[in-house]
Amino acid sequence: MERNITKKITGILLSAIVVMVAVIVLNYTQEGKSYQGRDAEPEYVFTFVCPLRWTVTAYGIENADAEFHANTKLVGSGQLNTSLQAQAIQEAIATKPDGIITAGMEDSQILIDAIDQAASTGIPVVLVDNDLPQTHRISYIGSDNQKLGEMTAEKMAELTGGEGQVCLIVSNLDNANQLERVEGFQNVLIDYRDLQISGIMECESEPLEVGDQYMEFIAENPDTTAVCCLEGRAAKEIGNILDDSQEERPYVVAVDYNTSDGSRPQEEIYGAIFKQDMEQQGYLAVRTLVNYLQGKAVEEIQYTDIACYDQENLENIKDVCKVYDWRLY
Repeated sequence: MERNITKKITGILLSAIVVMVAVIVLNYTQEGKSYQGRDAEPEYVFTFVCPLRWTVTAYGIENADAEFHANTKLVGSGQLNTSLQAQAIQEAIATKPDGIITAGMEDSQILIDAIDQAASTGIPVVLVDNDLPQTHRISYIGSDNQKLGEMTAEKMAELTGGEGQVCLIVSNLDNANQLERVEGFQNVLIDYRDLQISGIMECESEPLEVGDQYMEFIAENPDTTAVCCLEGRAAKEIGNILDDSQEERPYVVAVDYNTSDGSRPQEEIYGAIFKQDMEQQGYLAVRTLVNYLQGKAVEEIQYTDIACYDQENLENIKDVCKVYDWRLY
């Protein structure tokens, strides 16, 4: 009898273990932390080669994957490096995905060649955030960057009363989207003769270096009265610097303050923050690839939404707080 009881107990324990494992696997799949296995038999397999690790874009891709029965592998990096990005695209080509999503960064021939190599092998490529129109990409999905530059300049003119010296912060002027934003900003200043650009600071999207660069810039341009961050990674760091400063704060307008870590922008520092719809970019990238593969018409240029958060609604700004599994290159 004792042996039978032992067998029953063992059987119950084994059944409980099986159930627990099933629940863990189910939860892991549903949370979307890994794209592998979320759709056991996806109709489409894509690769997103990201210049960094864009959580909000990944969230849009995840939602589109679920809707269009796709499985998109996330490949990202900790720093901007076009050579490594190009290499990651070539590695993706070797796996023969149905399509590739990436972003044009510098006007780099090695990156252009990698994108065109994918196209020449029959793999359609969609670019998000930053276009390289000279490539054979099937579509660009992102902001109208010149319009974005104009919007930031108009807001800066409103905040400053059309007077002052503005420090423009960009990642790198070799990036087409950054250059287009600067050009848009400059176009608006034609109507505001007393609002001028004191200089342009290229931060290479390295938040840890922004502080020293900014202090050096102010030392060389002490008449600076306003700051416009035209790239996202510097926006939060500038806020931290000014929050600790005892000096009179300049007017600040920023693009894409990232709140994915749960932090909030200091309302007393930012006059306005413009948010690109990175989620929409990710979603539309997957949908565009699916439509292309189904033989449907695809728009070459697809501009996404831009929202302005100022003192009236800055508390409403939010991002996606979620962790994804990225294969780093």
